Amino acid sequence: MVTPNWSVPGSLFSTTPEQQRAEIALVAAMGGNLIRFHVDWSRLMPDTFMRVDQAYQDRVDQVMAWAAAYRIRVILNLVGTPCWAPASGPSCPPTREVMFSPPRPDSFKAATRYLLQRYPSVYAFEVWNEPNLGSSFWIGSPAEFAATVNAAVAGADEAGVGTKVLAGGLFMDGSSYLQQLYDAGMHGQDGISLHPYSMRSGGVWVSPSARRSPFRRAIESTHRVMVRNHDRGGLWLTEFGFATCPAQPHCLSDSRAAAYLAKSYRVAARYRYIKGLTAFSMRDYADPQDQNPAWDLRSGILHKDLAPKSAFGKLKRVLRQLG
Repeated sequence: MVTPNWSVPGSLFSTTPEQQRAEIALVAAMGGNLIRFHVDWSRLMPDTFMRVDQAYQDRVDQVMAWAAAYRIRVILNLVGTPCWAPASGPSCPPTREVMFSPPRPDSFKAATRYLLQRYPSVYAFEVWNEPNLGSSFWIGSPAEFAATVNAAVAGADEAGVGTKVLAGGLFMDGSSYLQQLYDAGMHGQDGISLHPYSMRSGGVWVSPSARRSPFRRAIESTHRVMVRNHDRGGLWLTEFGFATCPAQPHCLSDSRAAAYLAKSYRVAARYRYIKGLTAFSMRDYADPQDQNPAWDLRSGILHKDLAPKSAFGKLKRVLRQLG
């Protein structure tokens, strides 16, 4: 997963166009052929139905062009309801609650159609991020999320392209939430996306190759729910990774984190229904002088300045071996 393009100057996720291009080039140098890239709908179309912020659009265009130049496919992940689009009615100026509230299905369908017509070669369109994680990214019901997925499917159909629609971005073992989505009528998606961090309660990291690791349990339980609901789509792992020290609440040495990440790819290769993986993340987001960052800010394959961590070389070898 490359640094989100929705970052604002001064934020932890701030990045320059040159840094974004370097990240994508290093994915290719590592042997990768797939990235996950966030687009913030609330910044792309901030104030009026389907009116585009051209400066933001230009940056997205550039990332897509760089990915094409390096022959890397893109999972485009759309998140963030604009203030004019909540299902409950417009609420401007935008707030965090507005950004993560359910959108009007017709508006989400139109945004999906617009993006896929603009980027017809996009490999997959991922609907939202971690809706099952309390109110962190989705302040709505499973039924409202199912309606959003169905809207994306309809938008992709209207766009007339071959892009896959992925539903979920489910955090850890989201199998019970996934069942609620099927019960609410979610249908037509090409696959389910999952974030199977190999982390026990309290933030303790576990080897993904362990027989009952959180990584394997999340994959297997999610697929069982898919089979039970006659969903023959594949499973995409669009976030997983390990934090290097220092980080809170728990972290691993650089070499141990690299070994665990490599094992994640080897384990995933055993499951025929897993169709793609995008580790979290390509680089660290924490400043080097920060001695107490959250784990997700120190889970990169590269340091914040893009210097390689141990995971870069380790994963490069594994990708070559796995073909």
